[in-house]
Amino acid sequence: MNMEELRRSLEVEEGVLYKVYLDPLGLKTCGIGHLCLEGEPEFDMEPDEPVSAERVEALFEKDMETAIGDARQIVFGFDDLPDEVQLVLVEMAFNLGAPRLSKFKRMIRHVNERRFADAAAEMMDSKWARQLPGRARRLSDRMAGK
Repeated sequence: MNMEELRRSLEVEEGVLYKVYLDPLGLKTCGIGHLCLEGEPEFDMEPDEPVSAERVEALFEKDMETAIGDARQIVFGFDDLPDEVQLVLVEMAFNLGAPRLSKFKRMIRHVNERRFADAAAEMMDSKWARQLPGRARRLSDRMAGK
């Protein structure tokens, strides 16, 4: 899996902000789409308070490890999938988290069966796709090999 490509794509989709901000759901976020968690210093910070580049990088590296681990755990034979499919699944895990990604049961089944066009269609038939139509379409197209 091309980690540089994954990072570039996530930076485009998530944005990169060196401060605490509220996401569309009103949750404290910082860096490259990092949801601030209780116990982290950023959780107690006010929106617009700065976050160092070093901290943004550390949070991103941890979030990437988590997303890759989640995708590996959820999708059978993850490491044997085509690189582009792996990248899409990790991006979904990064964005959704393991609990919500694991609810894409038909998509996961199609991926396991190597039916990527069907998996792409299932991605678009979701609440996630209705909430983030542009991102969902871009990732779905990549899953389908378009």
